[in-house]
Amino acid sequence: MACLGRRVVALQRGTEGGMIAVSGGSMHTIHGYRGVLWIGIFALSVILSGCGPQTATVRDADACTTIVQPGESIQAAIDRAPDGAVICLANGTWDESLRIDRSVTLRGQGKDLTVIRSGRFGQPAIWITQGSVHLEDISWVGGSGGGLVSSPPSAALSATGTSTVSVIRCRLADSFPCGVFLADQVAASLEDSELTNNTQYGLVVIGEARAEMTGCLVSGNKDGGVWVSDAAQVDMVDAQLTRNQGPGVWVRDDGRVLLSSCTIDRSQGAGVLAYGSAQVTLERSTLSANWDPGVQLFDRTVLNISESALRSNWHGIELLGSSQAYVERCQISKSRWDAVRVGGSAVLQITASRIEDSLRGIAVTGGATARIQDSFLERCRSVALYAVASDVSGSGNAFSANGVDLFGDIDGGIRRPLQEAAETQVEVPHPSYATLQDAVDALAPGGRLVLREGTFVAGIVLDKRIFVTGEPGATLSARDPQAPVLSLVKGADVEISGVRLTGGSEGVAAAADARVTLIDCALAENETGLGLWSSSLAVLLRTEIVANRQVGAWIWDDASARIEDCTLIANSRGAVGVGGRAQLILENSLVERNGRPGSESWGGILLMGTAHAEFIENRFVSNDTFGIATYGSPCIGRGKQFFGQISGRDNVFAGNAGQPVCPGDVMLSLSPPGAPVPEE
Repeated sequence: MACLGRRVVALQRGTEGGMIAVSGGSMHTIHGYRGVLWIGIFALSVILSGCGPQTATVRDADACTTIVQPGESIQAAIDRAPDGAVICLANGTWDESLRIDRSVTLRGQGKDLTVIRSGRFGQPAIWITQGSVHLEDISWVGGSGGGLVSSPPSAALSATGTSTVSVIRCRLADSFPCGVFLADQVAASLEDSELTNNTQYGLVVIGEARAEMTGCLVSGNKDGGVWVSDAAQVDMVDAQLTRNQGPGVWVRDDGRVLLSSCTIDRSQGAGVLAYGSAQVTLERSTLSANWDPGVQLFDRTVLNISESALRSNWHGIELLGSSQAYVERCQISKSRWDAVRVGGSAVLQITASRIEDSLRGIAVTGGATARIQDSFLERCRSVALYAVASDVSGSGNAFSANGVDLFGDIDGGIRRPLQEAAETQVEVPHPSYATLQDAVDALAPGGRLVLREGTFVAGIVLDKRIFVTGEPGATLSARDPQAPVLSLVKGADVEISGVRLTGGSEGVAAAADARVTLIDCALAENETGLGLWSSSLAVLLRTEIVANRQVGAWIWDDASARIEDCTLIANSRGAVGVGGRAQLILENSLVERNGRPGSESWGGILLMGTAHAEFIENRFVSNDTFGIATYGSPCIGRGKQFFGQISGRDNVFAGNAGQPVCPGDVMLSLSPPGAPVPEE
C-alpha cells in the first residue's frame, strides 16, 4: 500500500469530464472544475488509509487481555501480563524461547497459522516453571542440541516444578529430544493435539508428573511415542499412536499408564513395552501391526487388559520375568508367532477371550503359570495351547480347526471335548464324526479307534487310555506341517499298531506322564519322527523311523524310550538325540545312512547332558559322521557336555563316514571287556 512519503499518481475522471492529478499529496486541475475538490479529497483518503502499520485480525479479540502481532515480543507480553491474562497471538511465526512463571493463556489462531520456534540453541520453545498455563491453537517447535538430561530439555514444551499445563489443538513437532517434556509434580492435559516427528519421543513424563491425553496423535517420533518413568502417570483416551520408530509406549520403574479407546499401530518396536514395577491398563483399545509384541512385559510389571483387540503383532502379548497379565474379553489374532507367550516365572490369567489365526495360540514355558478359562482358541496353525515345564490349568475352553489343540505338560480337561465319551469302538471314516478328534473324544477310556485304508487328517490330542489300530494302508497325516500328527498330554496311554504317521512337526509328540507304544508303525517324513519330553515314555517295536527332515527321535528331560527291532534310516541330522536326564535302550535295530553331508549332522546317535544309553546288538552302517557320538570336544561342539553313562554289547559298526564311536574310549563300554568291536 502506497503512503504519502512515496510518489503516487491517481487519476479519477470528474463529473464534467475533467481530470485531476494527485502527486505527492498535492492536487492540480487539468481541465474541468465541477466536482474536482471532493473527488480529490476521496482519492487522498484512500491513499492515507494504507499508511499506518498493518495488523492481523485476531478471533475473539474482545476476550484478549493483550494481542501480540508478528514482530512484537511474546516474552515481553508475558512479563508484563497479570495472573490470568489471555495473550492472543496473531497469524505469524516467532523465533523465541519463552519462559512462563505465572498463570496465563497463550491463544493462537490455529496450529497451521501461529508458529513459535525456539530462538535459542538447546532451549525449548516454551518452558513453564510454575503457575497454571493454558496453550491453545499454536504450533510449537523446540530447539536442538539438548537432550533429556538437559535442564530443561530443548523440547517444544518443557514443564517442571508444580506447574499445571493445558494444551488444546496444538502441534508439538520436529524437536530434539521430544515434543513434550513433563517432570517433577507437573500436572498436564493435552487435548486434540499432535506430537509428531520428534527426534526421540513425542511425550516424556518423569518424576511424579501426571499427564492426561485426549484425542491426540503421536506419530513419526524417532525413538518411540510415549516414555513414562519413575512414578509418573499417563492416562490416554481416544489417542492414536502410529508409525513411531520404537515402542508406542515405554513405561518403566513405578510408572503407570492407562489407555482407553486408543490405537497403537505400526510401531518399530512393541506397542507397549514395560519394565520394572510398571503397571499398564488397556481397555477398549486396539494394538495392531507392531513390529514386536503388542504388549511386552518384563520384571515385575502388571498388565490389566479388557475388551481390546491385538492383531498382526509379532506376539500379541509376551510376559517375561515375574510379570503378570490379566486378560479379559479380548481378541488376539493374526500374531506372526504366539498370540500369548509366557516365560520365566510370569503369571497369566485369561478369561472369556478369543485367540485366533496365529502360528501358536498360548505358549507357556520355563516355570510360568497360566490359567485359561472359558476362552476360544481357533485356527492356530501349529498348536493352540503349548506348555512345557510349566503350570497350566483351566476349564471350559473351546478349540477348533487348530494344527493341534494341546501340546506338552497339560491336563486334557482344560479343553472342552467335542463329544461325550461313550463309545467302546469307532471305525473311521464315520458318518457321525466330522473329524478324528470328534471320534477320539467319543471313545470311553479303554476304547479302540479303527482306521480303515486311506489317509486321514489328524492333529489329534490324546489324554486317556485308548488303542489305535490301522488296516493295511492306514495313514495319519498332520493338519499342518508345523503341528504334530499326534499329541499325547497328561493321562495319555496309547497303543498304536499298523499306522503310518507323516507330515508333521513330529509324528508323535508326548509330554507330561504320557505313555505310547508303537507296533509295526512308520514315522516318516516329519520334521522329527518321535519327540519325548518331561517324564513321558515310549516303546517302539518293529517300527520304521525313516526320512524325517531333522531327527528320527528326540528324547529329552526325564523321558525314556525303548526301541527294539526297528529301522532308523535316512533321517537328515541324525537317527536319535538323547539329552537331559533321558534314558534310551536301543536293541537289535538298524541305524543306517542318517545324517547329510554338509549339514550340522551327527549321523547315528548323539548323547548329551546326563543321559543314560544302552546299545545291544545293533548295526550302525554308513552314517554321515559318527555311529555314536557324545556332544562336546572332540566330537561335536566344544568342551565337555556329556556326563552320562553308556553301556552295551555286540554292536556292529560299518562304513560310517567318521569314527564308529566318538570319543574312541567309549568303544570299551559297548562290548564286554576284551571283546573286539567289529568294524567292516
